Amino acid sequence: MTKSDARQIPEEPLSSPVLEYASRDGVKRSTEEAAQFLLNAAGQGDAEAQYRLGWMLQMGRETLQSLGFATLIEIPLPEEWEKAQQSLYREALEWFTKAATQGHSHAQKNIALIHSGGLGVPQDSSAGLRWLRKAVEADSTNSDAQFFMGQAYLKGWGVESNAVEAAR
Repeated sequence: MTKSDARQIPEEPLSSPVLEYASRDGVKRSTEEAAQFLLNAAGQGDAEAQYRLGWMLQMGRETLQSLGFATLIEIPLPEEWEKAQQSLYREALEWFTKAATQGHSHAQKNIALIHSGGLGVPQDSSAGLRWLRKAVEADSTNSDAQFFMGQAYLKGWGVESNAVEAAR
């Protein structure tokens, strides 16, 4: 998988992953309050919060700023972005791993994309394929994981190319 392939991460169908998550208890919060709420929940081991935080870090600077993290997380300046993006991928990987160990299949899929694309870590298509398998096993309805698993077999990412296996 190339970095370009891995960066084509499906957009979450959420208007604001922070506000949606933070308002699930019925309390309306400002963007900044919601961001702090999410950080706290992730730090306390909430797998969904860990996944959403990882996703936002993976998506990058503009996403973090627009979702209220400007005062909570050090966001790099545009001229430092390329180098800083690699660091954000590594931080996203840490949060995804915490969620993935609790069985969060979307976090497992994103770990696969990070490893397969070499985003912030050395490229490792075999590790990517292992994480995709975990994602599909954890949630057989995870269509993103199934899609990338098919692509791995079709294009030979971490496995010998196999069109029959790709179609499964």
